[in-house]
Amino acid sequence: MRYTIIGLVGLLLISVALLLFWEPNPPTPVPPHTPRPLPSTRPHVPNEHGLYEIIFPNSLMLGATANEYIADILADPRIEGQFLNIIQTESGNVLITYTAEMLESERNAFYELGNLDTNDDAPSIKRVIQENELLTEITILVDEWMYLHDYSQPTRYTANLLVATWAGNYQILSGVQPDDWHVTITVKCYDTNNLISRNEFPSDDMFEISW
Repeated sequence: MRYTIIGLVGLLLISVALLLFWEPNPPTPVPPHTPRPLPSTRPHVPNEHGLYEIIFPNSLMLGATANEYIADILADPRIEGQFLNIIQTESGNVLITYTAEMLESERNAFYELGNLDTNDDAPSIKRVIQENELLTEITILVDEWMYLHDYSQPTRYTANLLVATWAGNYQILSGVQPDDWHVTITVKCYDTNNLISRNEFPSDDMFEISW
């Protein structure tokens, strides 16, 4: 019994010593983020008929081929009056023809699409912050638990790939060249501001983002 008590006292002293001198591991540092330079823009020049022919790259087609992308657009009854013509280019991109009024309307529409604060398809998204007018840096504040664990809504897909695609289309319509568009999506917790994810688009695995 005596040795048992001595042993217990010894364990207690060791435990106290460990508590006094133990230092917790420091939190994993958040990698520094340096925003990429804004892509250059050029005013769109009308053709001889006064129309604007805009090329959209394959990286903005949500993983579809140009033909599939065109078919999906033409099957949508809401597209009436949004453009004059849409065709596939030899390089596998899409060329859309607009009037000046259609071009400006479409540009404004893509800008507004990114305002997801009240989007029923993404209830975990609480606020969208467009960090600059060209939409190359976007911060999305979310309900962290719902964003990470609620698979009933396509929140991660919407907050990342869809927002990046909408921003990319806006950039193209604003005069960015098809190969120069880029967007960084930073997702943070609405309550704590903790970083949840940061993704840069376009990327080789951008179409692998799940719900």
